[in-house]
Amino acid sequence: MPVLAIDQGTSATKAVVVDGERILATAEAPVTVDASADGAVELDPEALWSSVVAAGRRALDEAGSPAIDAIGTCTES
Repeated sequence: MPVLAIDQGTSATKAVVVDGERILATAEAPVTVDASADGAVELDPEALWSSVVAAGRRALDEAGSPAIDAIGTCTES
Protein backbone atom coordinates (compact mmCIF):
# COMPACT_ATOMS: atom_id res chain seq x y z
CA MET A 1 0.00 0.00 0.00
CA PRO A 2 2.21 2.90 -1.19
CA VAL A 3 1.54 6.25 0.48
CA LEU A 4 2.78 9.71 -0.50
CA ALA A 5 3.53 11.81 2.58
CA ILE A 6 3.97 15.58 2.21
CA ASP A 7 5.62 17.70 4.89
CA GLN A 8 5.09 21.40 4.27
CA GLY A 9 7.71 23.50 6.00
CA THR A 10 8.49 27.18 5.85
CA SER A 11 11.59 26.82 3.69
CA ALA A 12 10.87 23.58 1.79
CA THR A 13 8.30 20.96 0.91
CA LYS A 14 9.42 17.40 1.55
CA ALA A 15 7.81 14.33 -0.01
CA VAL A 16 8.28 10.70 0.98
CA VAL A 17 6.87 7.58 -0.67
CA VAL A 18 6.51 4.71 1.79
CA ASP A 19 5.25 1.16 1.42
CA GLY A 20 4.65 -0.39 4.81
CA GLU A 21 7.85 0.20 6.75
CA ARG A 22 10.02 0.77 3.64
CA ILE A 23 10.92 4.23 2.36
CA LEU A 24 10.82 4.00 -1.43
CA ALA A 25 11.87 7.57 -2.22
CA THR A 26 12.28 11.09 -0.88
CA ALA A 27 12.37 14.49 -2.56
CA GLU A 28 12.43 18.14 -1.60
CA ALA A 29 11.45 21.41 -3.28
CA PRO A 30 12.38 24.84 -1.91
CA VAL A 31 9.81 27.41 -0.83
CA THR A 32 10.54 31.13 -1.12
CA VAL A 33 9.62 33.16 1.93
CA ASP A 34 9.08 36.92 1.72
CA ALA A 35 9.96 38.57 5.02
CA SER A 36 9.41 42.25 5.74
CA ALA A 37 11.62 44.45 7.89
CA ASP A 38 9.11 44.23 10.75
CA GLY A 39 9.32 40.40 10.79
CA ALA A 40 6.11 39.56 8.95
CA VAL A 41 6.38 36.49 6.71
CA GLU A 42 4.37 35.80 3.56
CA LEU A 43 4.20 32.74 1.34
CA ASP A 44 2.79 32.87 -2.19
CA PRO A 45 0.02 30.21 -2.30
CA GLU A 46 0.72 29.32 -5.94
CA ALA A 47 4.45 28.93 -5.27
CA LEU A 48 3.63 26.80 -2.23
CA TRP A 49 1.35 24.54 -4.31
CA SER A 50 4.00 24.30 -7.04
CA SER A 51 6.53 23.10 -4.47
CA VAL A 52 4.09 20.41 -3.27
CA VAL A 53 3.53 19.19 -6.84
CA ALA A 54 7.25 19.28 -7.67
CA ALA A 55 8.36 17.39 -4.55
CA GLY A 56 5.55 14.86 -4.91
CA ARG A 57 6.28 14.18 -8.57
CA ARG A 58 10.02 13.80 -7.93
CA ALA A 59 9.44 11.34 -5.09
CA LEU A 60 6.95 9.33 -7.15
CA ASP A 61 9.31 9.28 -10.15
CA GLU A 62 12.20 8.13 -7.94
CA ALA A 63 9.98 5.39 -6.48
CA GLY A 64 9.15 4.10 -9.96
CA SER A 65 5.76 5.82 -10.22
CA PRO A 66 3.76 3.37 -8.09
CA ALA A 67 -0.01 3.67 -7.86
CA ILE A 68 -0.50 5.24 -4.45
CA ASP A 69 -3.32 4.39 -2.08
CA ALA A 70 -3.26 7.54 0.05
CA ILE A 71 -1.73 10.96 0.48
CA GLY A 72 -0.93 12.37 3.91
CA THR A 73 0.01 15.96 4.68
CA CYS A 74 1.63 17.67 7.61
CA THR A 75 1.96 21.41 8.19
CA GLU A 76 2.97 23.17 11.34
CA SER A 77 2.84 26.83 12.17
